[in-house]
Amino acid sequence: MKMKLDTIAKKILQSNIYMTLATVDKNGVPWASPVYYCMDENCNFYFISSPKSRHIRNLKHTNRASFAIFDSHQPEGTGNGIQGSGVVHELANGDLLEGLKHYHTSFFKVVTAMFQGKAFYRMYKLEPRELFVLDPEKNVDARVSVLISRHNPDPRCI
Repeated sequence: MKMKLDTIAKKILQSNIYMTLATVDKNGVPWASPVYYCMDENCNFYFISSPKSRHIRNLKHTNRASFAIFDSHQPEGTGNGIQGSGVVHELANGDLLEGLKHYHTSFFKVVTAMFQGKAFYRMYKLEPRELFVLDPEKNVDARVSVLISRHNPDPRCI
């Protein structure tokens, strides 16, 4: 069963490019934002946002966030997805260079200068602390924890 859940989680992470990132402000008001993500071999997620965006302003209060990754085109009653939580950090200096190794997009050319000084964007790293998938063998929605492998040579991270 564990291997099957790992396979499900890997497929979801590899076949999607957007996550819904959920944050809260200092008053506990929630906010959800879709963000394009890339992933490294240790299952860390990288995304780009404006420091002025609501979700990033919320992260300045607490660096904790939850997230969901799923294909919204799955037929009703058949879908599965990832739910999780973790911590988010803005990347700078050497960490930014490391993040740029993992962030790939065809939307625009990504260069270091885009994330420094008075630039509009910053790069962020979400380090998941927990991941869950639906158990496909249950007749009800039952979330099952999937272990996150750190420093795994397999680039699929789980």
